[in-house]
Amino acid sequence: MNPDAVFVALTPTVTAVLLTEPVRPQPDDPVAVNDRAVRRWTVRTFTPARDRKSGKRVVAILVTDGPDAGSSDGRAPDETVSTDGRLVVAAACVAKGPRLSDLARFAEMAEPAWVEALAAALLLDGLSILPDAVAPRDRVDLGAVLRQIEAPVVQTTGAIALGEGAAVVELPAGSLSAGARLFDPAGSRPAALNQSRVALAGGRSLWALASGSGAPLADELLAVESGRGELCRLRLANRLAGGIGAIDGRYGKAGAGTAFRIRDALGTVQAGLRDPDVAQRLGRQLVGLQYRQGVKPRTIDDPALGISADLVAAVPVGDEGVFLSGTMCDPEGLVERLSLRGPDGAEHALDGRLRWFPVAKAGSDTRPGTPRGFAGYLPLDRHARYIRQIRLDVGAVGQTRHTLVSPVWRGTAADARRAVLGAIPPLTVGPDDFANALHPALRTLQKEVVGRKRVVADTRFGVSARKPAVSLIIPLYREYGFIRHQVQAWALDRDFEDAEVVYVLDSPEDARSVSSLLWDLNLVYGLPLRLIILDANYGYAGATNIGGMLARGRTLVLLNSDVVPRDFGWLGQWTAQHGAIPGIGVSGVRLLFADGSLQHAGMRFDKALMPWWINRHYDKGLPADTTRALSARPVPAVTGAAAMIDRGLFRRLGGLCEEYVIGDFEDSDLCLRVRAAGFGIHYFPNPVLYHFERKSITRNTDYCDTVAAQYNGWLQTRKHGDAIEAVVAEESAGLFDAQIAA
Repeated sequence: MNPDAVFVALTPTVTAVLLTEPVRPQPDDPVAVNDRAVRRWTVRTFTPARDRKSGKRVVAILVTDGPDAGSSDGRAPDETVSTDGRLVVAAACVAKGPRLSDLARFAEMAEPAWVEALAAALLLDGLSILPDAVAPRDRVDLGAVLRQIEAPVVQTTGAIALGEGAAVVELPAGSLSAGARLFDPAGSRPAALNQSRVALAGGRSLWALASGSGAPLADELLAVESGRGELCRLRLANRLAGGIGAIDGRYGKAGAGTAFRIRDALGTVQAGLRDPDVAQRLGRQLVGLQYRQGVKPRTIDDPALGISADLVAAVPVGDEGVFLSGTMCDPEGLVERLSLRGPDGAEHALDGRLRWFPVAKAGSDTRPGTPRGFAGYLPLDRHARYIRQIRLDVGAVGQTRHTLVSPVWRGTAADARRAVLGAIPPLTVGPDDFANALHPALRTLQKEVVGRKRVVADTRFGVSARKPAVSLIIPLYREYGFIRHQVQAWALDRDFEDAEVVYVLDSPEDARSVSSLLWDLNLVYGLPLRLIILDANYGYAGATNIGGMLARGRTLVLLNSDVVPRDFGWLGQWTAQHGAIPGIGVSGVRLLFADGSLQHAGMRFDKALMPWWINRHYDKGLPADTTRALSARPVPAVTGAAAMIDRGLFRRLGGLCEEYVIGDFEDSDLCLRVRAAGFGIHYFPNPVLYHFERKSITRNTDYCDTVAAQYNGWLQTRKHGDAIEAVVAEESAGLFDAQIAA
């Protein structure tokens, strides 16, 4: 059977046409079947092995004049192609041939090379052109036909399962070319597999395979040599124990190069998976493989060019990208290009993405030149969270190429945030560093850290009022020396008969000792206390927000754990003044240092010391009785060390902003949002409290010796720069000088 052309009616709207050269349409040629222009069509040209000597080439064309694939609208007439069908290409080439009613009949009658060519075309293109929405009697059972076609069998020399729908298989030399495409022939519509190939020694090849649906792989797969149209069956034989341990056991001694190629293959397959659950399962296998292989970090030391470098850290940033930091010494400027290779082996140029800064040279370092540090963020398409080790290609003059390998990353999101905060020294960081390198990573990592908040315990010591007028929210982090002084002062204060004291502990490792302390204090002083324990440290904003959302009081007092009152009756006095001001949003009071000097009498914004707005306290460090400190008045902002706000307003605004790292600037951010909502910010000179400033935050290693404070100031300016400009203009105009009744 070798006519000029054969027309195979696959569905009422889709027809396959097979012919031999010289008819060879180009993708942009107009095509018509029986004088009807087709809407969509594909073309493939194959050179089957059995016809290779004769040079005979089979052209397979799929045409449709019906709706697009997957559409349920419209049906073409059943006799789309008549028995004396004609194919017209570019109005110049006409091929005629008989019409066959179905694919099965064609498979029985046609030459094997033609059958293989059509099957290959259907596998490579038909899944996108064959409509899903056709009547059952018209649906093509492609899988059944393919299972009947005779094809040579290739047996794997090893097969390692990675969960249900993924595997790594090894094939003998010469079995499949790099251009082969693999399919799972189960069902009526074979599924294309996500695949990637790794070349091994001796001509062998390793293939990473995954089903897009996560369904278990069949014992026998179908492979198509896309250039020749030849089919073969891939039988998964010689199965090994599944999992990453089997991969490492079989290929672990092949060297770092093979290890990275296997990772690249798995990464390519994993990145191509669309189902998030399936991608996550294979992503975990990829993480485990990187941990298991443990490829050693690689530095550069090229004495000939005077170039040295190391990659200190490569930190995955959610699903969005990777942050990297390191050092490089290139005294002659011979490095021309830097590119990062991601989990799929693809290269990503780092031009303009790295921030450079001077670093101190170690005393034992005798290399010429002054090293520079670098840090940068590279966005990736997706699935970056499964990166644990990267390569940085360094290209220098004369085609010289070196590769840096980072240490294997084993940290949490909090650890990643700490690494980013410490990547650039505080004395050298600037606005561009935040905008282009640090903020893109910190924004995602901070959200990931605080988004996991969980309350592990909520304990009450004693019985407090059912509906207290005021709730004090006091975050605790590794500083507990002032709790006893607070409780002693409040226990004899009648104002606390209608108040709720809520401590929020976000250093859970101290839960037992803090619980014991509060139990003892309640037993001795009788003051009801409440302890909320979080599962991790989420910073001042995170702890305060949990307390504010669970508090029962109508009014909230946000209070630091190192603040104690000077006098009895302070809470009632403050509450009365706060309630007497129409339209009030947030208020603060006078705070003193331990030596009696002024710590807080309201806050303002200043840009004299930094290239972004920072918070400054009025008359800080001066005597406590300055004119401004004794004046009740509206202010631009008040400190979160002691701030009062209506619980309903606090919740309506979403509490404190948790984008700021650890602490600092959440209080002024809240004040700016309160002002934007139409409410006022006020300061009262009385009552007076002592604030033993920054006792907790200095215990946080993520804050100390990093750029956390500077980043928070830069972030506030980015978020509220225009609003701060307006507030500063009002202050310059004297609008905050008016006094109000104390």
